[in-house]
Amino acid sequence: MKHRTNLQRFIVEGMTCEGCFRKVASSLKKDGFSFFSIDTGSGEGWAILPPDKSTDDLLNSIKRAGYKAYLIEEESRSGFFIFLIILGICAIYFIVEMFARIEWLSNPMLQFIVATVALITGIRIYGQGMIRGIISLKPNMDVLIMIGALSAYIYSIVLMTKGDRHLYFESTAVILAVVSLGHWLEKKVKNITLGNIVDYFKEGEKVVKVIEGNRVIEKPALEVKKGEEYILAGGDINLIDGKIINGKVECDLSLISGESGTVLLDTGNTVRAGAKVVAGNAILLAENTFLDSTYSVIVSSIINAQIKKTPGQNMADRISYYFTYIILAIAFVAAILWYVFVSDIEEAIINGIAVVVVACPCALGIAAPIVYSLTAKRAMKFSFVIKDPIAIEVFPLVSTI
Repeated sequence: MKHRTNLQRFIVEGMTCEGCFRKVASSLKKDGFSFFSIDTGSGEGWAILPPDKSTDDLLNSIKRAGYKAYLIEEESRSGFFIFLIILGICAIYFIVEMFARIEWLSNPMLQFIVATVALITGIRIYGQGMIRGIISLKPNMDVLIMIGALSAYIYSIVLMTKGDRHLYFESTAVILAVVSLGHWLEKKVKNITLGNIVDYFKEGEKVVKVIEGNRVIEKPALEVKKGEEYILAGGDINLIDGKIINGKVECDLSLISGESGTVLLDTGNTVRAGAKVVAGNAILLAENTFLDSTYSVIVSSIINAQIKKTPGQNMADRISYYFTYIILAIAFVAAILWYVFVSDIEEAIINGIAVVVVACPCALGIAAPIVYSLTAKRAMKFSFVIKDPIAIEVFPLVSTI
């Protein structure tokens, strides 16, 4: 059977605790999904689809557990980068317009056109997430970002119709451009890591020389079962944890331990998955399967780190949840008070919108993704694997290693 590696990412709605995870996990295991993980905080998860399973099977399995799930539609790197370039050009235009004081750049209609392009691009990126947040009554960062951008856009249109040349179209473009830059940096690091992970699981499609009776057959590593005997020779990369029952091998374990150099392993020693055989030959007894191997567990931890949020990111999500309601309430109260004391409904609406524009927390949307992405990337450069993103926040407290 030809195995095709397929790592699929998804979101499970309504997950709030470990009990929710256990229900979903039980359903997935029952339906033949053995390698997966879900973050109970965000509901984001991933799964390796077995060869005979489809994405519909995955979503239906979660549905049978009582939860709704949908796939994460990954924007192609080139597609998202094009959107980022468009937003960057729009933001640069407004920055030049503010400081250069060139008359034709300050034309309100030109500002309106540029801001409209930026807004349409922003809707293309954040619109779907915003709609989900509104429908579920759980405002997320997408809702906050779009509220800030739309408020500045509408506010500026109102001012433009009144003949006012002091507009706020630049807020729409800059908010979307800055936050999207943070998301692009995060995606870049995450795509590199997930790409390496998929490459690893493709190793499971490679063949292993398994001993069956008096003959040696070749089968994909994914099909090798616990208790089967297989052969390792010089130049091979061990794909399954196995105990040597005959022979000896010299192995490079740097992929597992991070330390350079080779180790000689003899009869009775266990050769972990990920070890590269430099010299020698041996017959091994499989101690587990490819998906249960030591290196697969390490890979699983890396993926979990990519979807799990740090306490800081979770705090930002909680702030965004309450912040949206609080700011909208303040804006509404400001508009009412302005109307009560000034008796001008138009001015009341304009000042209500102004509250939302000024309060947009774009820093929350860019700070956490950039910090984690750059830290993870630099750590990988020095051969450190971040298994839990909370390490990023507690590491400054470490005094001794």
